[in-house]
Amino acid sequence: MNRSIHTETTGKAEVRRDANHRILNVSARLEAMRLVINRKLRASPDLLATVAQAEQQLAAQRQVAQRSRATIAALRAAGDEAERIAEATYAIVQAAKEAQAQPATRTRAPRGQYTEKATTIFEQAGVAVRMVTYPTYRYDVVGGGEPLSVPATRRWRAERAQALAEAERRIQATA
Repeated sequence: MNRSIHTETTGKAEVRRDANHRILNVSARLEAMRLVINRKLRASPDLLATVAQAEQQLAAQRQVAQRSRATIAALRAAGDEAERIAEATYAIVQAAKEAQAQPATRTRAPRGQYTEKATTIFEQAGVAVRMVTYPTYRYDVVGGGEPLSVPATRRWRAERAQALAEAERRIQATA
């Protein structure tokens, strides 16, 4: 007869249920963020550490919500803090996602200032024959006097032979 049954007030029960629901919702959002990090952001260790830290903070709020002697204000504050944790983590993940989505800046030469792609096909006694393949196809004879440039066309074998002959002539002249 003198038995006391511990019952919570209706208002406090609703606040506790709401706080637990909000914390559970935030927990699901953090798990979704973890999946996005693993799938789209190449499992970035920094971002995974951020989510792990948010989960630790969320565990502290979960303890407050489950404590039987917590006040209504503490329960409401735990729910609010859980939502703040989720919003801060979401902002960090979104910033990383946007940074990855932007195209990488290219170090390309401006128009008119092409970078040549060339390979040396012959070199002897300070005279070299270079085959240039970009931006125009040609053979360059460098060394032993003024540089000579022979454009390459469909008759590239003859033009290559001409460039090599010029290189031989310059080598003979310097010897």
